[in-house]
Amino acid sequence: MSKEKEGEMGVLISYFKSGVKNGYSVEELKSNAVKKGYTKTSIKTAISVLNKKPKKNKAVSKKRISKVKSSKKVKKVKSGKKVKTKPSASPRFSAFSEAIHDLDIELRALAKQKEAMHRSLSETGSEIDSDRTKGKELQERIARLAEQEAHLNEKKKKLQSSLDSVSDKMNKISKIKSEMSDLS
Repeated sequence: MSKEKEGEMGVLISYFKSGVKNGYSVEELKSNAVKKGYTKTSIKTAISVLNKKPKKNKAVSKKRISKVKSSKKVKKVKSGKKVKTKPSASPRFSAFSEAIHDLDIELRALAKQKEAMHRSLSETGSEIDSDRTKGKELQERIARLAEQEAHLNEKKKKLQSSLDSVSDKMNKISKIKSEMSDLS
């Protein structure tokens, strides 16, 4: 199995473990895994790995345990000294650590996205407040203009009545003048 497949399998196994732990049924997890693009064989393999329980060997001797502990590789350095190195991590452990690392990266990306959305939300809120304030100012201005219009209409009526009055007086005077000119 390639390292990429092992990593994918580790992610899938951890997905099933956490899903079952959080109370989801295996069938729900299967359908979600298919939606995410995992093959049915890899899903079956992951489920079979989860269903296998590790066998406990009660007859483990102390010698075997000490051999396992001292199974560190010895590396010779140019100076001739021997240096102990850690044994390489098992593929399953590296798959889990890669999965955890990928999840950390995804969490950081989601946190940045969340922060950007919060900023956008607060900016939108302040824009809405600004628009409301402008709307109130415009309504007040419209009210003042309507008041001025009413005042001007009243003034226009008064002027019109004054104009009619003056016209009537002019007509009367011209009538009187024409009558006087006829008498003379």
